[in-house]
Amino acid sequence: MPRSNLQLASEVKCFRKKKQEHEYALGRLWYNATYDRKDAAMTVKDIIKQEMEKLPESALSEVLDFIQFLEQKREKGGLILAAQSISKRSFEKVWDNEEDAAYDKL
Repeated sequence: MPRSNLQLASEVKCFRKKKQEHEYALGRLWYNATYDRKDAAMTVKDIIKQEMEKLPESALSEVLDFIQFLEQKREKGGLILAAQSISKRSFEKVWDNEEDAAYDKL
């Protein structure tokens, strides 16, 4: 049975709230790792592992979802840069010509 727009909007709102909670938690971990570290030898990765050990199994799926979201975000950024780089040469003829040189001086 297809979901209604109201259901989808509710799910998106829930996802955004969870995303904000995860971003806050990671920001807090980074802050603690940077400024409040008791053991200077611990890395951020070590602290994340330590914090994950405290989480119940049900919360670990959310952590995994967030990690996968970050990976997709990073991959998407790389694809955008690659596409821009590829298309740059094609557009140089359009962007760099004598007819439009007056606009370059603005």
